[in-house]
Amino acid sequence: MAAETGSLNTDGPHPQGDREFVPQSHVPGSPILMIGRDPTLMSYKAAVLGTASLPVDTSFPNQARTILRDGANYDLVILSHTLEPGEAMHIRETVRACNPGTKLLLLLGPGGTPLDCGLFDAAMRGLDGPAALIAKVRELLHTESAPA
Repeated sequence: MAAETGSLNTDGPHPQGDREFVPQSHVPGSPILMIGRDPTLMSYKAAVLGTASLPVDTSFPNQARTILRDGANYDLVILSHTLEPGEAMHIRETVRACNPGTKLLLLLGPGGTPLDCGLFDAAMRGLDGPAALIAKVRELLHTESAPA
């Protein structure tokens, strides 16, 4: 089962804020799953990657863990700085257990992160800009499989 891309419906309630994530059709062959708590930020970063022909599915943390456990196969999972450290680590463990070849990119917020960045395939500051994000994603998609 693959994740679905989505759009925002600001008319409905959502348990993680005042916005509801409304699934849309999955982009066939999408190699990237972005996980975060801020749907606007995820939509922006997905659009940036889309300009480089890198289709992205987006998901909230609880949805993502289910999607990954159900066997969705992604080449890259991007973890937003909007995740709590425990959420990011739990998703990392789920990816490593269910999809060991999937790479993990940790986006860092302005203040960094309390996580050990060495546990991920790469980390970068979310403020480094669109060109840096595109370059890092392309680099990760064209390197060998992730470590266990």
